Amino acid sequence: MIHVALCNNDASYISEIESLLHGIAMQEKLMIHTDIFYNGTELEEKFRTGADYPLIILDADTEPGGLLTAKKLRNAGVDSLILFISHSGIYFRELFEIGVFRFLEKPLDSSLFQRYFMDAVERIHKEGKYFLFKRGRQLQLIRIRDILYFESNRRKVILHKLDGKKMDFYGKLNDVEHEILKLEAPFLRTHQSFLVNCNYIFGWKASKLQLNGGIQIPVSEDQKKKIRGQLKYFTRRDP
Repeated sequence: MIHVALCNNDASYISEIESLLHGIAMQEKLMIHTDIFYNGTELEEKFRTGADYPLIILDADTEPGGLLTAKKLRNAGVDSLILFISHSGIYFRELFEIGVFRFLEKPLDSSLFQRYFMDAVERIHKEGKYFLFKRGRQLQLIRIRDILYFESNRRKVILHKLDGKKMDFYGKLNDVEHEILKLEAPFLRTHQSFLVNCNYIFGWKASKLQLNGGIQIPVSEDQKKKIRGQLKYFTRRDP
């Protein structure tokens, strides 16, 4: 699932962009969830409440001004990719300074919009903040910080999220580990069947790692020595 914030006060453009996103979702086998914001203030407030959107599609004409909204978001520490839409290119210098990902001029070119959107999906994955996987026929993105651990179960991998929810998909844990290592995310292979996010390990007792929520993950004998060395960078072993 890719969460997109669409900020635009023009209902016709909102409808056009949603239609384009629907077409991309069907063609690329993606799950795309869009939240609509009719002004920049609503979007800023949403981020203040802890919301997270890897991609923002922001219109220059959005009140109190798309450029102003982009600057406020950056000043607030929001690092989402921004696809900026405008009638003209007069904002190029300012957009460059605030690190806008792509610029699209109205009227929208549908093929260019799709190309830029897929560029954003690729960038989001490569930056290492999200884990990309295929569930059924659909591609999904999950923030690394939201993953507690992966578990292998026969031909499937179960992704355990920090909020207690689970998602399963066909695959091998070895392949997942390979992808995670490419993202340089802090995960440990504790066992043939488990790959754990080190950020949520708070102890080790009786050959088991203690995770958030009282969860215990087994540590295999052949992994103990390796894990002892790695864990010192993340946590302290229980006495």
